[in-house]
Amino acid sequence: MANRLGDVCIFGAGVVGSTLACLLGLSPRTRHLKITLVDPAIPAILAGHSSVPKLGSVRVSSINPSSRAVFESVRVWPASDSDQPRSLLRPCNFTKMRVFDSSYRGALAFDAEEGKSLGSIVHNHALNAALLSAVQLHCTNVTLMPHTDGLLDSVSHFRNACADAGLVVGTDGSESKVRSLAGIGRVLKDYGHQAVVFNVRLNEQSDVAAQVFRKTGPVALLPLPDKLSNVVWSLPAREAHDLLRVLGSTSSADVFQVQDTLNEMFASRLGIFVEEILVEEKGSFPLRSSHVKSYYAGNVVLAGDAAHTVHPLAGQGLNMGISDAVVLAKSIVDTVSAGLELGDNMVELDTYQRNRFISNGKMMVAMEGIKSLFEVDNDVFREIRAAGMNFFRNSSFLSRQAVSFASGEDLPLSDMHIP
Repeated sequence: MANRLGDVCIFGAGVVGSTLACLLGLSPRTRHLKITLVDPAIPAILAGHSSVPKLGSVRVSSINPSSRAVFESVRVWPASDSDQPRSLLRPCNFTKMRVFDSSYRGALAFDAEEGKSLGSIVHNHALNAALLSAVQLHCTNVTLMPHTDGLLDSVSHFRNACADAGLVVGTDGSESKVRSLAGIGRVLKDYGHQAVVFNVRLNEQSDVAAQVFRKTGPVALLPLPDKLSNVVWSLPAREAHDLLRVLGSTSSADVFQVQDTLNEMFASRLGIFVEEILVEEKGSFPLRSSHVKSYYAGNVVLAGDAAHTVHPLAGQGLNMGISDAVVLAKSIVDTVSAGLELGDNMVELDTYQRNRFISNGKMMVAMEGIKSLFEVDNDVFREIRAAGMNFFRNSSFLSRQAVSFASGEDLPLSDMHIP
């Protein structure tokens, strides 16, 4: 009997879900499959709006070289700087990374090889729009469904959805309904902090991604085109609320104070100055770490934030989700290439789960370790930490290892055979 919702039904048309749909729609190994991509936000995403309206256009992501290769393969990444005006995306490459501790006595410095970049900063809503537009234009086997049709309203309705699809994929974010309805548990840690995000205008174009670890949490300054930078300021919830209130106030003196604080953090160390805070758009999101106890149950499988979330201090959250999408796409390719059915008893889901548990687990442990390292604040430990950071900075071997780790996984893109 034909599956009404397709061979693969993806709930969630965010960046991860749209990437998976693109991969399955463009690979000659899976073009015969019927794919359904379900999300009420589809019209807003295609119109270039954020799928998270309260964050508007201020939410950005750091894209590592591994994820960039994925976006190049599905033809959403501009081939050159001259292509950018014709692209929905305007990535800002960064060739340097600088990290400082609260005392500024310790510092890490990473520089890209000549002619290369360490990564790129992109607006989430623009990346999402580019991916979903590519699905709409080039993936004839993918049906966009801009409504859930009540399928996520109850367990019984969800079971009907599972019966009407070969494989159900949940890429519907950290508060995933698919995860909840499938009965998949997770381990959740709430840091009690919020990340306040807003844009600033600099005195010159930057190619540096910088971060200062303060007592209250890290503050990142991420380069954007047109002399702009995105600020991601992690604070305890009450202080984050106060900062948002100041940014929304009519008092220019209060806003100038925030500007002065940012310049105290970055100006002398980077040689760039914040000339203006763009207060029109700002937002915040809670800082949490979570990991599911299982990546799948029956014919339901999770990817992206539905499966895991991490502290944004190293900008790896979205990259982890993109890796999920590629590995899951390969599992689907391997299954259909072997002439097997998608869904229950799909052996490749064990392979997917094992791969993602190990890879994402390593990244989460690393992020938790970095966070803990900078949270300890006493004179003795500050001296030890500063000395360790400076030793690390002066070791070319350790620096190369760190850059390699941050550059992302070796993903099985070639197995998709995308022309």
